[in-house]
Formats: sequence, structure tokens, C-alpha cells
Amino acid sequence: MYKDETDSDQSSPLTKAILDNKGSNVTEDEIKEFTSNLELAHVYLENGKYPEYISCTNIIRNMIMEKSVLLTQVDLYKEVPFYLESLTKCIETRPVSLLILSSLICRYEEVVEILKNTNIFEIFSDIFADNNNTNVTSSLFEFIYYIFKRDSSAIEEFIKIDGLGYIIHVLHSLSFIDEDTSEMIDNIGYTIIILVDNVPVTEIEDFLMECTHSFICFHKYQVAFYVLYYTIINLGEEGFQKYKDFLIEDVFGSIDWIMNKIGIVIENEENPENSQDISPDDIIELKRAIQNGLILTEACISNYKFKDYSNVFILDNYIQIILNFDKTFSKLGMRILRAFIQYNPGILEDILERSTLINELLTFDEKPYILQEGIISLIFTIFDYMDASQYEKISSSIWEKIFDYIDDCDSIDTNSRLIRIISDLVSNGYSIVNFLPYEEIISQMEIKEDAEPCRDSFLAMYKTDYDYYFGDP
Repeated sequence: MYKDETDSDQSSPLTKAILDNKGSNVTEDEIKEFTSNLELAHVYLENGKYPEYISCTNIIRNMIMEKSVLLTQVDLYKEVPFYLESLTKCIETRPVSLLILSSLICRYEEVVEILKNTNIFEIFSDIFADNNNTNVTSSLFEFIYYIFKRDSSAIEEFIKIDGLGYIIHVLHSLSFIDEDTSEMIDNIGYTIIILVDNVPVTEIEDFLMECTHSFICFHKYQVAFYVLYYTIINLGEEGFQKYKDFLIEDVFGSIDWIMNKIGIVIENEENPENSQDISPDDIIELKRAIQNGLILTEACISNYKFKDYSNVFILDNYIQIILNFDKTFSKLGMRILRAFIQYNPGILEDILERSTLINELLTFDEKPYILQEGIISLIFTIFDYMDASQYEKISSSIWEKIFDYIDDCDSIDTNSRLIRIISDLVSNGYSIVNFLPYEEIISQMEIKEDAEPCRDSFLAMYKTDYDYYFGDP
């Protein structure tokens, strides 16, 4: 019979090893509890007392998570073969054993070498064959993710045992599971991202697209957009044309859902007291999804001259991102809209016809300062692509607000761009009278050297017109 030494004055060798090197934030009682449970876990597993083994191992893992210093004071990686053995003993022991293996591989490089000398992939194959436990699946993919992160060469072995087929099987089965599977989907997503980064897309194209479909169905857009971006970029024009309909119907069609979530994010950031419906982690995930979606959209437009904006929600929604979201997303939305305007000649007229947008632009000075840069950039882009027939749509009142912004931001890049725009507008027939109040500001503005000719040209035209209107008769 096993004698529990927790209450004994006699410490085990493991306890002594930790006590000799213990940190200031680990008490002697905690160390005794830790080592006692380690020793009990061995006894319980050997004697088939699986509930007791699970209880002890949960305590061990929780203590590792709370007191990671324990791992620095004993070579706990030597326990890896024991926990691998537990995976083969009983299905019920697998979730907690996999979790503690994940904790160990996170902290010990030696674990990778141990795994290379074991039959780990045979164990995985057995788990694939008889697993219908959500907790096992979630813990399994957390462990696999850390294996791949430590040793990307393990991916080849994973593929050999049809690990990709197992992932697809799990994703397809999620529709029939009533319990919360969010954590499991996240762990699968992290694993897929590692695969994308290490395996040629052409070798796993069908697998990646199948996963993308599933992640969009589960509203896990962060992973879906990331995977699709790298798939499309690596397959090039041929890949874009192949999946163009999917992009329009499933991916860009999802933007309406995301925009609704953006509204929730903005509202909760402005009014934290109303944030019970969405957690900080949810907000982070949504922001990453939005960013990946913006990057994917920009790649499709810029690289493949994507023009089907009229069939989706893209135009209005990305304009709203520019006008209402933070600087990072505003800049991405700005690049997207610039690409739209560049490759879709008719889109500018659509933009100018949107009275709500024009009103937003005219009141940009009422927006938070952090958003104003993106809105100014949008206004400048519109000016860049306008032709003379559209100049009548430029409200003269906007110039006062632009010059007020210029005075506040004091950016040589913004100043230079404005000078080029003004010079082009006036050269193409826009009335120079609109700039009469700003001649002195324009003359003294700090700009880049390559913008000087534009300023000289404007001032020459200004002098000619000034003399014409206000000179001696």
C-alpha cells in the first residue's frame, strides 16, 4: 500500500530537489503538495485508479500554471514518457495528460527530443481512430500546435498519419455537437496557421479551402481570412480566378456580419460600462479578423484588379471603416478604397453620389483626432482621381477645415501631398479663388523638395489670377 508522505516530516527526493532551489514565491507547503501529487499520479495510473489520477494531474497542471517557477527548479520534462503512457491507458485520462504535456513542451526544449524517440504519432493515430470526446480533441490540438511550433519537421509525420483528414473530420462533426466548441476550433485554427506557414500551399490546397469554408461557417474569420490570404497569394492569378466566386459570395459577403461586430466593438470601447455582451478577448479576436479581412481584400484588389464591388457590401462598409474605426484599420481601408478607385474608373462617381459620405467628409473635424488622418487621406485620394467635370462636387467650405488640420498636424508628407493636389486641381480648371485666403499659408508651408515645383506653379498661377481680379484696371 502506498504511504502518502505529504504529512510526514520525511521529504521525498523530488521535494528536496525543489526545496534546495526554491524561489521566493514558492512556499514549502506548495512544494510538498506539488511533489506529493506527482508521486500519487504514478501510483494511481499504475493501479488503474483513473479518476484519482485525473484529480492529481489537474492539481499539478494548475500549480504549474500558477507557479511556473516550479518548472525551473526540477527537470519535470523527465515526466513526459509517463504522461505519454497515460494517453494509452484510458480515454478519460487523455484531456488532462495532453494539457500537462502542452505545459511541458511550452517550457522545455528537451521535450521535443524525447518525443522524437517515442511512438508519439502512433499514439496520435490511435486517438484519431477512437476519439469522440470534445475535451480530448481540444487538448490534442493544443499539444500538436506546440509540437509544430517547437519542431516543424513533425508536420511531415502528422500528414503521414492522415492528420489533415482528421482535422477535416473534426470540423465536419462540429455541427452535431451541442456543447461549446469555441476553444477546440481556436486550437485547430492555430494548428492550421502553423501548417500554412510551413507546407507549400499547392500540396494542401484542397485541405486549406475545406478548412476555410468551415471556419467561415463558424464565424472564425481571423483564421479563415489568414488561410485564404496565403492560399490566394501563393496560387497567384490562377488561384484567384479559381476561387473568385467563393470570394464574392462567402468571403466578401461575410463583411456585413463583420461590420455589425465592428459597431459592437466601437460601442463597447466608447462605453465600457455597456460591454457585458462582449468580452475583451472577443474584441481582440474581432479586430484581428477585421484586419485579416482588410489585408485579404486589398490583396485581391491590388494584385488581381478585383472589380466586382457592385455585387457585395465592400464599398460602403470599407468607407465606414475609414470614417469610424481606429488608425490601423482606417489606413487599411484607405488603401483598399484607393485601389478600388484606381482599378474601377466608375467607382468614384458612386462615391461622390453618396450624400452620407460627403456629409461625413465635410464634418471630419468633429471626429476624434486619431480618425482624422484617415479621412483626410480619403479626401486627398478622391481629389487625386477626380476629373474636371466632377470639381463642382467639391465644397469650398472643406478647404478651411483641411488647412486647420494641416496647421495642427504639422506633417511634411501631408503638406507636400496637399500642395501637389492643389496644383493639379488649379491646373485642370478648379477655381483658384477658393485658395485666396490660404496663399500665405501655402507660401510658408514646409514641404518636400520634390513638391517645390508644384508650389511654384501654383503661386505663379495665383499671381496671374490675383492681378487679373484685383490688380489695377
